[in-house]
Amino acid sequence: MRRIDHHVWRCALRSADSILFDKTMNLSYNFSMAIRWTDSADKHEVAREDALHAMLNHYLYVAEFDEPRVEEAGRPDLYVGPPRQFGGDLIEVMVERIPPRDVVIFHVMIARQKFLDLLDEGE
Repeated sequence: MRRIDHHVWRCALRSADSILFDKTMNLSYNFSMAIRWTDSADKHEVAREDALHAMLNHYLYVAEFDEPRVEEAGRPDLYVGPPRQFGGDLIEVMVERIPPRDVVIFHVMIARQKFLDLLDEGE
């Protein structure tokens, strides 16, 4: 699987022409990238806007960090980052990238200790 450079991903999402947030943080986008959510991404009741914020402002990014959980799926990428609310618990987000530019978000929850430990290792 081809890895998409996360800097390009972040710049594309931050571009004023590419993504818009209204005052209630509803997301709309008008570029050729599909962001899809599986039912399992909502399992832990973390707001989708918080998941996107954690991805855009991540403290930890690991490309292809684990083996696929579903047959014929690619290796998932891991993001750990903050929610929109200052001081909130960090969030872990797992995504599968589908070439050329699609992203499937399949796991979102408050970051577990094993991923927080990876943050400490990187310091």
